[in-house]
Amino acid sequence: MKGITGGTDEVGVVSYAIPYWAKSIEECATVAIDRVVNGLPEKSRSWQPGEGAVFIVTVIYQGQQDPKDDPKERQVQTSVRPTYSEEPLEMHPDILQIIKKYAGKVDPITRRVSFPPEYVPGNNGARGLSAGVSSAENLKKNPFYGVEKYMKLNVTFTRTYAAKALPGNLLSRIGRVVGTPPGAPAGYKNRKKWLVMPPTANQRGNVVEITEEYSLLDDSTPPELYADA
Repeated sequence: MKGITGGTDEVGVVSYAIPYWAKSIEECATVAIDRVVNGLPEKSRSWQPGEGAVFIVTVIYQGQQDPKDDPKERQVQTSVRPTYSEEPLEMHPDILQIIKKYAGKVDPITRRVSFPPEYVPGNNGARGLSAGVSSAENLKKNPFYGVEKYMKLNVTFTRTYAAKALPGNLLSRIGRVVGTPPGAPAGYKNRKKWLVMPPTANQRGNVVEITEEYSLLDDSTPPELYADA
């Protein structure tokens, strides 16, 4: 009957919505049950009363006519989600240099770092007095006085595509570190370690839509913390 609709999404998955007539409620579940449309199998169906003693059954066909085995031939959608999280100042990757430059002190019990209201800049960025200048003349307001936290940049990169099946090595890489994933930014301030996060997968007819997710790590992350993929 008339009223066929369809389309192709950004990862190359094709969908058709084709209506059929059914003469009984039992036939709603069986009409065109084994039909394949342009190589696409049935994904789902729904029905509703039509005019007279008939039902209108809408069958959804979905997938790809020629699913790609080669990753290079797939249509891939990528996204980058930068966010910020509040972290203790002690976790800053440059905390040792900050302590040295801005006269920081570490509490022997709590291990928290604190800074005086004023400090004396020294040569080469180290704490101390410049030659021939008194401390009173060289005192400067300490930008780290009262600072307890900092905003850390977090970056999540995802790549979504359709494939015949879940790649065999995808699950084995979870929790491991890779270099720059295909299509990902080259790096943020020389950060080029990506932690493989659990992927998501959704069956769409004869293909699986897969979303790989990667989280950008600090370069200072110890190699013993995560194994390489």
